[in-house]
Amino acid sequence: VYERLKETGLEVFAMNVEADRNNWLNAVEKYNMNWINVHDPVNESGFRDKYDIYSIPIIYVLDENKKILAKKINPEQVENLIQHMEMQ
Repeated sequence: VYERLKETGLEVFAMNVEADRNNWLNAVEKYNMNWINVHDPVNESGFRDKYDIYSIPIIYVLDENKKILAKKINPEQVENLIQHMEMQ
């Protein structure tokens, strides 16, 4: 989905909260995850409380003003939502 939609302005911010740092870095490279990737296994950033995240994985879709357009949807729904928004 990212490769097909990045030209529309789509950006992905992915946070790893579980894997060993080296395993995570290896996976980012192996699977060519060339979007924003961060690692916070002990919740130093406080993301769980700040963004009401109590289960993973979770997807949020934000607009250019960082307004939440959708949350807790699957990757296919992201693509459909963005395509619908492009048509408007």
